[in-house]
Amino acid sequence: IQTEESYAEEPFDVAKFPLSDPSTDQHIPEKMSRLMLAGRYTAPVNTRIFHNFAGLSDGKKGLTVISGKLSEYEILEKNQTIAVTLMRSVGWLARYDLQTRVGDVGPHIFTPEAQEIGDHYFSCAIYPNTGNFKMDKPHFKADNHNMKFRAVRTGVHDGGLPDEFSLLNWVNEDVPGALRLTALKRSEDGDSVIVRFYNTLNEPVNAGLQINLPVAAAHLANLNEDEISPVTPENGVVSISAKPKEIITLRLVLELNQIANQRLSNDTKLLGGLELHPDLPDVAFPPVLTPQEVGEERDRYYQIQNELRDLRNEAYKKEDEIDRSGKQELEKMAELQRVKAQITTLTRKLYEARISTLLNQQLLDTIKMENELEEIGEELCWARTKKRVYEYLSNYYEKRLSEEKK
Repeated sequence: IQTEESYAEEPFDVAKFPLSDPSTDQHIPEKMSRLMLAGRYTAPVNTRIFHNFAGLSDGKKGLTVISGKLSEYEILEKNQTIAVTLMRSVGWLARYDLQTRVGDVGPHIFTPEAQEIGDHYFSCAIYPNTGNFKMDKPHFKADNHNMKFRAVRTGVHDGGLPDEFSLLNWVNEDVPGALRLTALKRSEDGDSVIVRFYNTLNEPVNAGLQINLPVAAAHLANLNEDEISPVTPENGVVSISAKPKEIITLRLVLELNQIANQRLSNDTKLLGGLELHPDLPDVAFPPVLTPQEVGEERDRYYQIQNELRDLRNEAYKKEDEIDRSGKQELEKMAELQRVKAQITTLTRKLYEARISTLLNQQLLDTIKMENELEEIGEELCWARTKKRVYEYLSNYYEKRLSEEKK
């Protein structure tokens, strides 16, 4: 698929992005170079965030990746491949040696738990299509994949609904599927039902929203669910005229609002979603943290401490030399300030290394205690069980001995 852009669903939008961000001139004027010390990227970052789906289209064919939990993708140059990030993990916070970034971005701290070692499950779907968004409706396919069936267990009662029923459905759409439902919920104040949707297209769309329960009142509302203006359904249909990319919120008061106001009874229970996880191979994972790694952090702290001591001695000597000469020579003053700047940098690194050492020592101690508690807990359970067994046996034999003496 040869194209210049990708598309992805974002909050209340289906957005288009260039396949790669244009590179920017990283040259900094000499006058600014000593002031711009904060971290900045030196290469384009081409990963994008997506919600529910992302894909490519050339107008004749398309490919869409669908996932409800994965949320980052990138279009690789080779064959315009869609790459989806399954997991992002790091070993360090604010590393200094990244090829895509320079400057100060935060404390340099060892973060072994951020490696996310363990079992992980991912779910996504691939949807080949015609490349025509209006016809393909990838948001519908995404809902079919991402929204799992939910079941409600109830007591035995007479049903009041037909075998097939939907609270809402679209009618008289000039572009079928253009309006995307994003919320159907009870209002925050509990008095109404909130219906929210948006126009996925860059063109106006007209449609009717069929409401299949009696409506006492209906209003257009804002995102805070505040009423803006009343609307009048005709035969249960609210006429919708959506501007390009417009978000529309309806606030409905149902005549049968006692249904919405009912709480779950003891005979009614919302069942959890069915999660199917394949059996993964039994793999021995490496430890999250080892004493050696904590020792390396401690050594880093001591190394910085020694370097800082040497720099402070150097600064003291330079200050003493300037004081003895009685002159503030520009070259010597500049050299002194350079050393003092290095001292402040190393002082910060010293604190970061100390914090990193303490946090990881605490983590190592916690892991050790948790493992020991788990082992002791198992032994305690066996000890309690054996105690009950031997108490029973002791009582049994004591009773028999007593009977024989009689």
